[in-house]
Amino acid sequence: MEEKNFETENTEELNELMRDRIKEREASAGESAENAENTENAENIEKVENTENTELLYAARCHIGARETAVLADQYSRKFTIGFAVAVPIIFLCLAWLLGFSDNDMIFGIVMCVLAAGSVPLAVFGFPALVRRNSLKNTPMLGADSEVLVTKDKIFVRVLRDERVLSSFEYAVRDLLKVVSYRGLFLVYLNKMQACMMDQNCFTKGSPDECLAFFASCNIPVFGQKR
Repeated sequence: MEEKNFETENTEELNELMRDRIKEREASAGESAENAENTENAENIEKVENTENTELLYAARCHIGARETAVLADQYSRKFTIGFAVAVPIIFLCLAWLLGFSDNDMIFGIVMCVLAAGSVPLAVFGFPALVRRNSLKNTPMLGADSEVLVTKDKIFVRVLRDERVLSSFEYAVRDLLKVVSYRGLFLVYLNKMQACMMDQNCFTKGSPDECLAFFASCNIPVFGQKR
């Protein structure tokens, strides 16, 4: 009985999301031509009716706090961190050999070696910390909650603060770039620069393992640790 109530609640959330999107579009349309507005309203009504018949497969919420923002920043900066940790010491070592040891300038060579050694922890710890700090400063949705609803063909995302919808959008599942399981979160990449988060401990419909398997079955690259 409790599971049935959850399914009803999640379906209502999906319908509410679509109605919110309709209201946003109607508000932005302003006082456009009456015929165009009537046509748009008819299309929106049809869209809601179709959505009500769409089966909700998975639903999860995620608080966009400092930890979650840091997790996303760390995952995003991993490739750059590895690149810096490898490239910068190599550059210093090459300088040490070409302009130092091979030219009998031992002091310059030693200094370059010291800089090479010091650049590794700086790249590994300093660069990610800088990215995390910038992310915290530049995340307008910090402190809000994100809700992700997944159907067979689409993924609906909305950001709420005190149950007030700040933004909402939808994507076709087939257009998702990748899904990364990282530090208790699913990072669903909508493109190279944008990802939505699903807290693995806050699923209200379906399970995290089933959700991950669903994305994989849709030929979406899945990376990271399994629960």
